[in-house]
Amino acid sequence: MLPRPTSLLALLLLGGWSLLAQAQQFTQSSTSNDPGPLPVAPAALPFPEGPPPTPAFAANPAALPAADAPPFRPPPGWFVGVEVFLPRPHLSNVDPLNDGSEPVANLDLTVAPLFTLGYRFERGNALLASYRYLGSSGDGSDLFSDSHIRLEGHWLDLDYRGCLHGPWLGFTFQWQTGCRIAVVEHALRTGFPGWWISDRLSFAGAGPHFGVDLNWYFPETTVGLFGRADVALLLGRSTDRYQAQFQGFDVPLDFRDTTSRTVGMFNARAELGVSWTPPTQRWLRFEAGYQLFDFLWQGENFANSGPFVRCEIGF
Repeated sequence: MLPRPTSLLALLLLGGWSLLAQAQQFTQSSTSNDPGPLPVAPAALPFPEGPPPTPAFAANPAALPAADAPPFRPPPGWFVGVEVFLPRPHLSNVDPLNDGSEPVANLDLTVAPLFTLGYRFERGNALLASYRYLGSSGDGSDLFSDSHIRLEGHWLDLDYRGCLHGPWLGFTFQWQTGCRIAVVEHALRTGFPGWWISDRLSFAGAGPHFGVDLNWYFPETTVGLFGRADVALLLGRSTDRYQAQFQGFDVPLDFRDTTSRTVGMFNARAELGVSWTPPTQRWLRFEAGYQLFDFLWQGENFANSGPFVRCEIGF
């Protein structure tokens, strides 16, 4: 006997409901146990065509100059300098009222040191003090007299140095100005048969000075050429102490005279030479060349020329 239609419909509804309940239970179970999206593996980097470059190690990396501070540009900070100048002073009289003769024209070869202490700022400008000493003497004689000349001088510069301009194709320019203080003494003693004369001339004064410094460095080297020039005009007090003694009498006849007046002194200096800046950890520069240091005073011209060497160290 065939089942009734109502009985078949009931069985179909019961089976569909059972399948729907099982599907909903499976969906909830899958959602609660879902660990989330799986991590995506990173894309593989492209394999280089050749082996990686071999790293280079310097024996002393600190000794190499920084890229932004080439060896010809000194770093900021304190610095000291020492110069050894080997002049042979030459004296000449430029007073138009004098015949221009000098009892001793050429003095002995001497060492004239120069010491510098300063502080340099970031842009290359600096404050510095320099001291120079010059001392020499010489002897001369003729048929009637014997003469001895002594020269001694002290110069102190208190300066400001301007910023370092350049480099333009290895060229740098810098100026310097300040106050110069000078104390100079020139003494002459001449002996004749039966009498002698002593004339001691001294100067103490101060005034402004101005100088320029030009440098040119060979490309990709630490060697350069330099030239410097400096002029100064000082104003001070000049004192002349004259003494003569005649011994042709039973009692020596002594004559003394001292005069003092305000006068000027002109200074000039010029240098030309070669520099070398080795790439060391502590900034260092060596210079060597030829120098002319000249000063004019009381109708006397004192020309001092000769070779020099200089060393400057930055800290």
